[in-house]
Amino acid sequence: MAARKPVARKPATLVGVAAEGDQRKTLEALRAVALEPAGVVLTPWPPSPDQLERSNRVTIARLGRVNVDTMPPLARAARSELAAAGEALAPERWLG
Repeated sequence: MAARKPVARKPATLVGVAAEGDQRKTLEALRAVALEPAGVVLTPWPPSPDQLERSNRVTIARLGRVNVDTMPPLARAARSELAAAGEALAPERWLG
């Protein structure tokens, strides 16, 4: 079965903890149904990421062909904290 032609970028939210390979499979699955992901957000992102974390971020961006941003750990999952963290991600950069 041929892959469908990707449509315009649309915002989508994927929540979960996944290994780098799982994130790549998710991106491939989205594209297989004609959804072009605008980006990936890695969370919780530590204040001082180690070499492996930095490498994963670069690899996901390169192999997944997406923007990759990070979100620091939040004190709690309150709506106001989530909204403020989301606004800091600059989605206009993703959505062009």
